[in-house]
Amino acid sequence: MNGWTVEKLASLVNVVYGKSPAEIEKLDDGFPIFGTGGVVGFTNEIVCDGPSVILGRKGTIDKVQRCAGPFWAIDTTYYTTPKREFDWSWLYYAISSFDLRKLNEASGVPSLSRASLEALEVATPPLDLHPPSRTSVMERKSINQENDGHEEEQIY
Repeated sequence: MNGWTVEKLASLVNVVYGKSPAEIEKLDDGFPIFGTGGVVGFTNEIVCDGPSVILGRKGTIDKVQRCAGPFWAIDTTYYTTPKREFDWSWLYYAISSFDLRKLNEASGVPSLSRASLEALEVATPPLDLHPPSRTSVMERKSINQENDGHEEEQIY
């Protein structure tokens, strides 16, 4: 693989614990609230500006999700924040290629540890091979800041 490297997920992103949904007000509209199975509601508060890949920590551990903008992730999930520049869609597909059920560490309710996720070895392309039509994580953050943190279009 010309220019590709194999790296641990921990070298690309921080894997962060979601927060209790008891801390937020649920609304009919606003920023998405991600649970392990998908969007479970909306709120006016966020834990991450996005983009991010969201993963199940307890329960549904094999459904990889992504969000391009700000969101709340509940405490049964992990979300990712970048350590360096890359295309966030690529990361979503890279993590989706793993059978995360094989990392289950519980006999009852499926459970996924942060250490297991961080140890995943991911084939990583050089930045110049990322699709030119995509906006990189660092560029997207810059655009968010220029627009006062609001994207014109919300993508889950």
